[in-house]
Amino acid sequence: PYSWFDADESPTRGIFSQDGRCVGVSGAQFGEIPDGGGGVINTGSVADDGFPISAGSNGTAGFQIFFASGGLGYVFATDADTLTQITDPDFPADVIMMTYFEGYTVALVRNSRQFNISALENALDWDGLDVYERNIGSDNFLAMVQNHRELWFFGSLTTLVYTNTGDASTPLQPIPGVLIEQGILAPWSAQRLDNAIAWLGNDEQGFGVVYLSNGYSPQRISTHAVEDYLRQSADLTIAEGITYQYDGHLFYALYVPDLPQTLTYDVSQQTWIKTALWDVNTATWVPDILRNAASAFGRFWWGIDKAQRATA
Repeated sequence: PYSWFDADESPTRGIFSQDGRCVGVSGAQFGEIPDGGGGVINTGSVADDGFPISAGSNGTAGFQIFFASGGLGYVFATDADTLTQITDPDFPADVIMMTYFEGYTVALVRNSRQFNISALENALDWDGLDVYERNIGSDNFLAMVQNHRELWFFGSLTTLVYTNTGDASTPLQPIPGVLIEQGILAPWSAQRLDNAIAWLGNDEQGFGVVYLSNGYSPQRISTHAVEDYLRQSADLTIAEGITYQYDGHLFYALYVPDLPQTLTYDVSQQTWIKTALWDVNTATWVPDILRNAASAFGRFWWGIDKAQRATA
């Protein structure tokens, strides 16, 4: 029941699946897997900064799948099968992540204290007045994750959690009394996992610990051995988190480009393993080829690094 998201370009930078549609971005190529599987149908090109994409959808309320790539925003119209760059002059510049939350498309501006929201159920329509800037804590936001009916904004030192209050002018507001004194080191490490959120942390005391949220309390799940291995990296800020299910087990994998092995946490066993491939050309270990995953059409689809697969 496992298949590759087999696009022409590589690596796959993200896959998103909802209601019978499965799309993804590999390199600068946006494509879709047709219903029932088969090869990726190339739909268009997007900006490629080498980092993962973040995607969401407003479903049949707006017939849109949207995502951020290379600092820009894009919308794939599921009723017309067309890909469009967001060109509204009020759409923020240099967006790192986008997600769907309570009817709005939320766009996080890279390494800033700011995020913007769209018009209801329309990721192409933005108002210059719908801009939010944190006023609790002074560190910049680096990542965001929607979980249940909350929107978590991870800063470099602290984390704020927003909810929809229903207010007509500022519907998204921080939950009173919630300021998590733990930030994030690697923006792309934050992922939903087992009804919680996992991430590679950073705070004023140090960095390099993997946490899993327990309510609003970060619970350390990395071991001293895992943390010692992570410290061998020259740049942990570009680590990527990957979540997937395999044989009933939920996994959180942490891919660090300059480390020879990928660290993977098994939620049910509460244990860590290392996965890697042997490069026959260089006679060295290289990280696992898995970069992201999604479930669609009764199968699991894995986005991979084809260059590493070819040499292993």
